[in-house]
Amino acid sequence: MGNEEESTRFFDEQKRYVTENQDAIRNQYGTDYIAVKDRKVIDHDKNEIALALRVEQQFRHELVLVSSLEDILHPHIDHLESPEEGS
Repeated sequence: MGNEEESTRFFDEQKRYVTENQDAIRNQYGTDYIAVKDRKVIDHDKNEIALALRVEQQFRHELVLVSSLEDILHPHIDHLESPEEGS
């Protein structure tokens, strides 16, 4: 996958899989961070950095979603004030 549109489509598909299977994923992995590829949880860990490093090592040139279940279900976007807003 080389372009932004394909990447977006990939991540949307993985998030949709997680959303559709959230109860089973929560039951199996609890509050662990999960790695999702091809509509399947491929790894999990309580430590997000440890999981991300392992995934990077195994799937160096492939897209993999690494996140917590809660962040996928309830994404938060931090709003930063632009310099103009703060004036």
